[in-house]
Amino acid sequence: MGFLEEGKKIEQEFARDFEALGYIVRFADEKEDMEEHWDVMIMREGTWKVDVKDVKKINRSDTTPDQNYHWLEIKNVNGDLGWALSKKADVICFATNDLWIPVGTWRLKEYISEKVEKEYCDTPKLYKLYSRKGRDDLLTIVPTLDLMYLAIKSSPRPIPRG
Repeated sequence: MGFLEEGKKIEQEFARDFEALGYIVRFADEKEDMEEHWDVMIMREGTWKVDVKDVKKINRSDTTPDQNYHWLEIKNVNGDLGWALSKKADVICFATNDLWIPVGTWRLKEYISEKVEKEYCDTPKLYKLYSRKGRDDLLTIVPTLDLMYLAIKSSPRPIPRG
C-alpha cells in the first residue's frame, strides 16, 4: 500500500470512530486537503477541521512505526508552512495503536515555540530541527506523551480507536 492510500485508510478509520460517537463527518476535497491542511471535518456541538496523522517510523531503517514519538512538520518539502503550523486546521489528531490524540493547533503552535530548539541536526533527534537531504522541509520529533498532555487541555479529548 502506498503513502497516499495509507493516509486515506487512517482518515477513513478516524471518520468511522468519530461517527460512532455521534459526530457528523465530512471529508476535505482535494483543494482543502492540499491548501488548507485538513482531512476531515467533524461536527457536534461545534465544528473542527482535523488533520489526521498516523503512527510513523522514526528512522527509515526502523522495521515498524513507533507510537511513542510523532513527527511534526514545521515546513513542507517546498519550504512552505508545514501542517504543524497550519492556519486552517483546528485540530491535529495523532494516532497511536489504541487512541486518537486530538491537539488544538493553537496549543501545538505554542508547544513548538516553547519546546522545539532552534538547533539543526543531520539525523532526527528529539526537539531538534531536521531537514532531509535535497528537500526544503523542516521537521522535529516529539514524545507522544507530550501530545497527550496537550490533548488533555484541548477539545475534543483523546478518543479510543476502533
